[in-house]
Amino acid sequence: MPEDEFGEYSVLQPWTLNDFREHPLFMKPEDVPADISLNPHLEGLRQLLYADEPPADMAEKFRQMGNDYFRETPTDLSTQNALLCYTRGLEMECGDKALESQLYSNRSAVSLRLKEYGKAVDDARFALKLDPSNVKAHFRAARASKELGLTAQGLKFVDAALRQQPGDKQLGDLRKTLQQMLKKEDAAREAARRADEEASRDWAAAGETVRKLLAKRGITLGKPLYDVAMYAQQGGGKLVPLQSSEEEALQWPCVFVYDEHGQSDFVAVFDERCALEDQLEEMFPAVGTVDWDQEGKYVWDRLSAYLEYWEQKESRVKRVDITEALAPQLEGLRVSACLVFHILVRDSPAEGSFVNVHHLK
Repeated sequence: MPEDEFGEYSVLQPWTLNDFREHPLFMKPEDVPADISLNPHLEGLRQLLYADEPPADMAEKFRQMGNDYFRETPTDLSTQNALLCYTRGLEMECGDKALESQLYSNRSAVSLRLKEYGKAVDDARFALKLDPSNVKAHFRAARASKELGLTAQGLKFVDAALRQQPGDKQLGDLRKTLQQMLKKEDAAREAARRADEEASRDWAAAGETVRKLLAKRGITLGKPLYDVAMYAQQGGGKLVPLQSSEEEALQWPCVFVYDEHGQSDFVAVFDERCALEDQLEEMFPAVGTVDWDQEGKYVWDRLSAYLEYWEQKESRVKRVDITEALAPQLEGLRVSACLVFHILVRDSPAEGSFVNVHHLK
């Protein structure tokens, strides 16, 4: 170690631009790190600033700092700083339930901004355990529950808040939205229940011969994919085995959907030994066969067909080779008792969009 007339000394590195940026005396607001403990100068100042203050006072200061950051124009930095301040306030473990409830509730608001809805609900719950009268915590829990699709839970939170502030417009508007969502969900559940019942009836009505044929080919019947009630009233088709046939085959009722035009056709009986092009040629033999095809694009040999089927609880589509018999293309699938085919003009923009939407290759 070098030495001079004043004694031994070490050779320090000269000041760099980063040294200036990281020193509290020269630091710009945008250079303040989200976690000040990463900067020894800032951490030292923080400890000096709060060394002799009671935990409750420190927690309150962190709450106020967090509020200041949260009120700023939202940026990644201001949001992170707000999150850090509320968390630091909770780390004080001040024992003031009302204050800690506010800190949890405010951190829930930050999570909402970050779209971390699960964390928002969790913090709101902690806030309410400490202070059940925290209306903002109820409101934030309700909003986060709504985004998570937990509509009934959201209604419980907002109703609890309205019992404390009955005339609050913001709470009332949120409750109205949640009620509308719940009504739609209830209707969807009821429709699904009816569809399950209808699928069960279809299976029971199919008869032993049909059930054996389906089981042999690994085909199962799922919920109806299309409402064919109006066709059934007109004596619509049923899934039945072919009569007086030496081959084991089925006759299917089918719906043909033309997504591009919002149109559809119902075919009561389709022999699965046939190719779809046979049916399409009968329906679209030449240009201008149907009124809704103003451009004359729908001609049987220009068309593509996609079968809609069930995969677990989601409907999927697969392309069908219209030149080949349908029967082997159904094997191993879960389909509705009335087959649904989406018909599009081959290589058209509408088909391209359909393929992209359904993630087909």
